[in-house]
Amino acid sequence: GRSPEPHIHFQLQSNPYIGSATLDFPVGRYIRNLEKHFELITWGKPLLDDKLANIESNAGLKNAFNFVPGQSISFTVTQDNKPAQQVTWQVQTDIYNYTYLLCTTSGSKAYFRNETDLHYFTGFYGDRKSLLYSFYLGAYKVARGFYPGLVIRDEFPLFIMKRGLRKILQDFLAPFYIFVHSEYLMEYISMDDEIGQTKVSLRSALSERTSLGSKKLAEFNFFADHNRIEKFTSFRKGRTITAVYLENPVN
Repeated sequence: GRSPEPHIHFQLQSNPYIGSATLDFPVGRYIRNLEKHFELITWGKPLLDDKLANIESNAGLKNAFNFVPGQSISFTVTQDNKPAQQVTWQVQTDIYNYTYLLCTTSGSKAYFRNETDLHYFTGFYGDRKSLLYSFYLGAYKVARGFYPGLVIRDEFPLFIMKRGLRKILQDFLAPFYIFVHSEYLMEYISMDDEIGQTKVSLRSALSERTSLGSKKLAEFNFFADHNRIEKFTSFRKGRTITAVYLENPVN
């Protein structure tokens, strides 16, 4: 088009003729600059005067959340006043070529996707008291680029909700009305070493929202350094779990 400045013109239309009506279509995965903070939009329609950008990769985050089949990750885990124990996760691939983290202690599996700009989990099966389940909840969606104050919002599937009568009722009414929402929020707190793109601190939370209000169910903190997740803490159901990366695990 005619413009005094370089620009990109993006348009979809139902047929090839000039002057045809355009189709309203969303754009996938971009960073929205809101002046005071940033926001990850995974599927949306930019508004007039929005400032947008692709997700620029951060080396520390990209490597910390880059789980490769054959990889083994171990943590020293402490829960409240209980003795520390070692927990090991293995990165494996099933017969359908879906990749997952396997907890060798509980047998739990957390399926995930690692894409160029985004890490996200797609499913969990197993022990909901395990460290892996807390990690699944806390790192449900992570952009692999650092932006100060970046906010990521998403909604968990219905099976994340508490079991019981309310879940049964929601399952029955789901085709018609969703009255309980399990919400995910990730915030990018700080990056101490901008040159090396390391020492990144993230915080996430799980909340349940109904027509009566919102209630925080869990909170998680991540500290990534040396191209790995150095420390991870979970505050859920009155329990505090701390996992510290184990350099030389005991086999």
